[in-house]
Amino acid sequence: MSKKKSPNAALIEALTPAKPIPYDPELMQAFADADRREWQKLEKLRREVYRIIMPNVWVEVLEAERTGDADLVKSIQIRADQQWRDAMAVPALTSWSNLEIIFATVEAAGYPATDAGLHAWTIARVPVDKPMWNGRTLSFRGKVAREVKGQATNVRRVLDEFQQAGWPTLLEDPLPGGKDGTRLSDTIKSLNQGLQGLIFRGGGNAESYVWEAK
Repeated sequence: MSKKKSPNAALIEALTPAKPIPYDPELMQAFADADRREWQKLEKLRREVYRIIMPNVWVEVLEAERTGDADLVKSIQIRADQQWRDAMAVPALTSWSNLEIIFATVEAAGYPATDAGLHAWTIARVPVDKPMWNGRTLSFRGKVAREVKGQATNVRRVLDEFQQAGWPTLLEDPLPGGKDGTRLSDTIKSLNQGLQGLIFRGGGNAESYVWEAK
């Protein structure tokens, strides 16, 4: 998608006459259809670039959408918008005027003002030496470190917390029930099962998890 000044600028310019014309239902429908398509494109772009920097949040969105809980979806999206603003220091991808500002920032950074340029700029601003967890796959340095199948409740809870916290070197045990050295040890073994490129270990106090590159 090329840089846009408004969702229907080209259509408006082509169809707007020098003087008013009678109301035309088909023309109005054409405008409505074009506007809907443009907003669908924006929403698709928004979801994709947000997925890059906060995959766990978009897993929450998908799960909420499956339940049909519109209020929950909206609340998660608001949180995602805030995280995007904090991480990328630009407005949220919620309007075409904001997208104009974002594309200007992308272009100023040396990337083309296109979808592909926005993706490249987004990825470049995400720390490459930190893992990424999207609720199913753990990636590290651009490669799949492992896939988590089945319920694996404790593993998923730990990875969710690491992702939410931005992958600090040490994470206090987020599992309920207080200090439990046996549970922590078992969870670390599960985390490391089939893992490539990084490794998890205990923090030495039976109360925390540590990750490091292999």
